[in-house]
Amino acid sequence: MQSEFLFNISLIKHLYDQHMETVVQAYDIKRKELDILLFLANNPGYDTASDIIHRRGIAKSHVSTSVQHLIEKGLIYTDKLEGDKKKIHLHLFPDADAIIQEGREAQKKFYHVLIKDFTKEEVMTLQKLFKKIEHNMQNAGK
Repeated sequence: MQSEFLFNISLIKHLYDQHMETVVQAYDIKRKELDILLFLANNPGYDTASDIIHRRGIAKSHVSTSVQHLIEKGLIYTDKLEGDKKKIHLHLFPDADAIIQEGREAQKKFYHVLIKDFTKEEVMTLQKLFKKIEHNMQNAGK
């Protein structure tokens, strides 16, 4: 059961990577850059490098480098809020819209491949199980 579970996690990651690769190649961006664009688009309110590091588990050095590249490519910009001069917020430029749209389409295709033969009830059960797994993982270090 354990080895099967770990193997399936690996397969899921590989399948997701394959779906994202088409977008990465089409727009000549790096995978982490795509991940950051999609994170910012899909998670309103989570718009700092720290949010990306903690919620996506991407290394600080990768986030820093990728953010700099995205700024240089004119896909994102930064600003500081009036009351909080330390925290730098990341925002998307409209030039990122096409990349984000294709990235979301790739995510949707990936999801549909995963749940292809599932009933609605099975999808709901899967969502409940993932919530429990998420809860367990968040409490694992406590």
